[in-house]
Amino acid sequence: MKKQILYILMILFSVSSYAKETYTLHISGNLYEEDFLAPLANRKVTLFIPENAYFKGYKMELYTNPEGFFFATVSIPHEEVQGLIFVEVMDCNERFTQLSLPFSMQNRFVHFSVGICDNTYCKADFIYQKPTQKAKPRTLLFSDQSIGNKEHFFWDFGDGTNSSEKHVTHTFPHNGTFTVKHAVSNKGKGCSDTTSQVITINNTLSSGCHCSFELVNREKLTVSFQAKTASPLPTLFSWDFDDGTLDTGSYITHTFPEEGRYNVTLYGKDSKCCTSTYQLEVAVFDNPEERCEAWFTFAADTTNPFKYSFYDMSNGEIAFYHWDFGDNTYSKVKNPTHQYDQNGVYHVILKIEDTTNCCISSITRTITINYDPQCTADFEFVLDSLSPRKNFYHFTNTSTIEYPGRAIWDFGDGEEVIAWNASHVYSHSGSYHVTLTITDMFGGCSETFTKVLQTPTYRNMGGYLFKGDFPINNPEHEGDTAKALLYRKLSDGLHLIDTTEFYQYGYYYFTWLLEGEYLLKAFLKKNSSHYDMCLPVYLPSSLHWQEAEQITLHSSDLFNANATLIEKKSMEVGIGVIQGHIITHNLNSKGSDPIHILLFDEKGEALHFNPADEYGYFSFHQLPMGCYSLVAESTGKFSLPKDLCLDETSPYYEDADIEIFNSDPEGFNSENSPLQGKILLFPTPTKATLNLIFESTSCKETEVNVLNHIGQEVYRGKITTTKGLNSHTIPVHQLPSGMYVLKIFAPNQNETFVSKFVKD
Repeated sequence: MKKQILYILMILFSVSSYAKETYTLHISGNLYEEDFLAPLANRKVTLFIPENAYFKGYKMELYTNPEGFFFATVSIPHEEVQGLIFVEVMDCNERFTQLSLPFSMQNRFVHFSVGICDNTYCKADFIYQKPTQKAKPRTLLFSDQSIGNKEHFFWDFGDGTNSSEKHVTHTFPHNGTFTVKHAVSNKGKGCSDTTSQVITINNTLSSGCHCSFELVNREKLTVSFQAKTASPLPTLFSWDFDDGTLDTGSYITHTFPEEGRYNVTLYGKDSKCCTSTYQLEVAVFDNPEERCEAWFTFAADTTNPFKYSFYDMSNGEIAFYHWDFGDNTYSKVKNPTHQYDQNGVYHVILKIEDTTNCCISSITRTITINYDPQCTADFEFVLDSLSPRKNFYHFTNTSTIEYPGRAIWDFGDGEEVIAWNASHVYSHSGSYHVTLTITDMFGGCSETFTKVLQTPTYRNMGGYLFKGDFPINNPEHEGDTAKALLYRKLSDGLHLIDTTEFYQYGYYYFTWLLEGEYLLKAFLKKNSSHYDMCLPVYLPSSLHWQEAEQITLHSSDLFNANATLIEKKSMEVGIGVIQGHIITHNLNSKGSDPIHILLFDEKGEALHFNPADEYGYFSFHQLPMGCYSLVAESTGKFSLPKDLCLDETSPYYEDADIEIFNSDPEGFNSENSPLQGKILLFPTPTKATLNLIFESTSCKETEVNVLNHIGQEVYRGKITTTKGLNSHTIPVHQLPSGMYVLKIFAPNQNETFVSKFVKD
């Protein structure tokens, strides 16, 4: 009887103990303004779980942090196998927005993404651009691109001037660096924000490189020419004197072979490859003192069809000049410039007086102006997919027009700007009719062209950074700060588009992301408590970006993109030191990406890492004697491993240089070799053996190599080929899963076969 009572008591105790067992539910979320996808700080959020037979219920009120993030934990009894957690937030219309998510023991991390309307939000932003193709030097158009409920605008240009216009064209007084501040506000809504940008101004803002020349001196058949250009850049001048001779230089003295009239041509090309051509008829006389003879030449202005420059080419000792331009206007200067008012035929008369020889001479030449402009408006637009701004578009004017004048952009959202090329940020997503209206400089033609622009869909993403079974600093803060780097995959490679530092609850998130493919890298910062214990990783938990899991944002937000840090292998303390330097080979700039140097032992296990400094130097200290492999991990780039050994006689290695390339020197990022049609691999993916068939041109001993994703050789063998088709089997059962490169090389034939395969 006593045994039965004891047994019953044990069962009751066991049931009671089990009833007290709980698991922790982790609740996180981000609150944002639904139109602008902007985080909302210091907003009250209510979380609750309804009461039921097993659970007394849960309710908590909390406030979002400056990034619009909220987090809470709650203990859930094991009997509550699954349930719903609710979040409730009040919007701008004083109505509650309520969302719910399921939870369970298997789904203990839930994340809410809550968008509401908000009338008190505004975020200052602006862009600047050259207003027209013929803009004055140091002149820029500043366009407000702020989002939110802004009503008032203020500009401080950093040169002692300001403006309260929404968009403003400003000319800076001199070259230099200016901090331009832009503020927006709405006092009725309690909204205000300020932003600034540092702008460098110089005279190169003026466009064009039109060249011309003037005659500095004429002595019989010898003429001195001085070239001129509108370009502020160094310019190379080339001359063609129409007598079979050429020359180069800005100041040229040339002797023509005989008297006559020559069409002298000047070619200009500045350091930015802007080219221009100018031609002028030049008259020379062998014995100018024997007679006076009136003659002139003229040239139309390259920027104005109604403007002409006239050049006296008369012979004799001229004392007076009398010009009649044929439109009832006159001049007495030697080389005048004149602008006509309209199309027409003009008879220009030059009359000269040579008082020394008592000679008067005149010449009449005809100018016909028939300006009949043709305008064809057209433009292209492209979304700036790498900008942190949402819906940021660049518009390129591709119109056909001889003398560009005014271009007016109507972006279809109530905003207009006058600029030849333009950029614009749409505050709201949607479909817009963008209209470009162009007119020529003289009002001779005008045309309008419209295109429809549809803004893309943006997504949010986030996730936890785990250290072991729990996210960092979760459930207790342990002094870790992490950094997440987000890369966007485009046709030309991986681009770093955003970074974030986080510590609260171990959760990161990114907003305003275009749909597409991404990679995520995460690591602890140097001041973190566990910095010396964990290695940088790519999602989900890879040391190398080639092994990273691709994140696809397509039809919905993603808030469980979790990554797990890899803990370092323990290592004895020694006296060894490795120092080295990163050597880069024509790397493309696709964002500021840190270069981490990974240290592996001879078995390929990761031991440690160190970042390269700003000059590319790195070092490892207190290493035990042994052999190591160094790999430079730079996202989207490739490096060959550096293998080395330390021993008692050589404990220091000071020249461990590692090369980094844009493309894979071992072929991982390239297509198969041009000879790939001569090699067949099967099965792929493979588990135990890899069969290969290839064609050779001779009977020779051939090397067979297999390389892993970081370029390390994991298999080497030799075979003797026969002329024609060859077959061979390679054992790969001992290789870890992943992608590999197979190389077959016949040194004497200079014949190489390269192909990739996957090991399951």
